Order: sequence, then structure tokens, then C-alpha cells
Amino acid sequence: MNAENRAYDVFCGLMKNCFFYDSNAIAYVAKSIGRSQQTIRQYKAAPGSKSHRTPTMEVIEAIRGLVMHRDVQVRNVVFTGAGGGYKVNGMPEAIAFRDYLIALDFADSRGGVVSTDEEIPTLDDGARLRHQWRQVAFGKIIPVDMLADIAGVDVYTVGWVGREHPTEGIQPSSGMVAAAMAAEALTELRGAAA
Repeated sequence: MNAENRAYDVFCGLMKNCFFYDSNAIAYVAKSIGRSQQTIRQYKAAPGSKSHRTPTMEVIEAIRGLVMHRDVQVRNVVFTGAGGGYKVNGMPEAIAFRDYLIALDFADSRGGVVSTDEEIPTLDDGARLRHQWRQVAFGKIIPVDMLADIAGVDVYTVGWVGREHPTEGIQPSSGMVAAAMAAEALTELRGAAA
């Protein structure tokens, strides 16, 4: 499958999730990601048609973020009148997450830190690997195509690696995380030497 068709398939798959949030998903997505409704319709048009426009990685990642927010993060928000929950710096003080892993995913995606009045849970091996992968992926030092090669997926799917989404999230292996961390360290060394 060529890149144009793959981008179209991923975009349409993400848009199907958005129809669950709003009956007018095109308007909802357009407003949420700062694009016009016409542009969203062009992305939804079949490849090869006159009106088709290939969605960029930026657009796909913005919609993926929207799906993560609506499917996972919103469902885990608690209002902390009496304290409790897991807070992420930069969020309003009265809002926290019920689930530590969701809070950690949110914090990783924004370069934030999780805090709580409770004891921070110990991460199991799978959660630790997801967290380490997200730290590299959201650090934006490693190009997306290199991360995709390391993960063995295409550039349109790599955004799900390490995410805490119940159905779309892809568990990274220890080898994937080690390779991504090594690539990040090497890129930083090359940048420092230049």
C-alpha cells in the first residue's frame, strides 16, 4: 500500500472514532485541530479523486491526540475538591486523573510531571517500557520515520506505540525501547559535537 493510501486509511480510522463524540465529526475535528471543514472533507475523499488531499502527519497526530483525549483521558478525570487523584503540572489544580498510567501518558505527551498526595505506584515492566518509549517519542529528537523503523510499523501507526489506549495502544518491546534510547543518545551526541 502506498503512503497516500495508508495516510487515508489511518485518517478515516481515526475519524470513525470521532463520530462517537459528535454527530457532526467533520465540524468537531476541524474546530479541534484548527483546520477548515472543507480541508477535512478533502482528507476524507477517496485517493485518486479530484477532491482528495493527503492528510499530513501533523494532522494525523492531532486527531490521534484528540482520540486519546476523548477515549481515555476525559473518562479518567476527577475533580479534586478534597484532594486525591494524580495531577499533571500545567493542568488546572482542581483536575486530576484516577489512573496513574493515564496521568503518566498525558504528562509524557506534554513534557509534564505527575504528582499526588498518595504513593506513586511502581510501574510493571510493560508500563515502564511504554513510559520510556513515550519519553523518547515525545522528545522529538528522533525522526518519526526512524521510530517507525525501530518499532517495525509505518509512520502512520508509530504514534500508537507506548500509548495507554485500551484498543489502539501498541506495547513496545525492551529491544525497541533500547534501540530508540540509543538512537536518541547518539543524535544528542552528534548535536553536541557539531
